[in-house]
Amino acid sequence: MSNRSRSRRKFWRNVFLYFAVYAVLIPVVFYLLDTTTFMRLAQKDILLFCLELAGSAFAISLIINFWSRRDPELQKW
Repeated sequence: MSNRSRSRRKFWRNVFLYFAVYAVLIPVVFYLLDTTTFMRLAQKDILLFCLELAGSAFAISLIINFWSRRDPELQKW
């Protein structure tokens, strides 16, 4: 197995792990900070609301992984 494919697989595995964490963490923090807006948006259109939360979790995990992959100081962590 080449080093490039191993690195790519590790990158996407990290993206998935961060996504799983943020997919749980973002709704919990949003609910705790603004319960009324959370409930209003959830009652308005639950599917769209879930997609927005999942999209934001995926975007955050992707940005963090791209950033940590490019920055040599963050690679030490």
